[in-house]
Amino acid sequence: KLNIKVPKPKPVEEFLKPQGRFRHLFKPENRQVIDDIQRWVDENWKRITKLCGEE
Repeated sequence: KLNIKVPKPKPVEEFLKPQGRFRHLFKPENRQVIDDIQRWVDENWKRITKLCGEE
């Protein structure tokens, strides 16, 4: 069971950008890394909601 239902999750960029340790990911040559992280988060969120019957 999910305790919190998130109608529209925020992009991972909003979480990573304020943290200076991820600054290197925002260089143009690393854009693919952020896209990969976002894809991973989206896939896992979908899997979790499906397991919880929230889909």
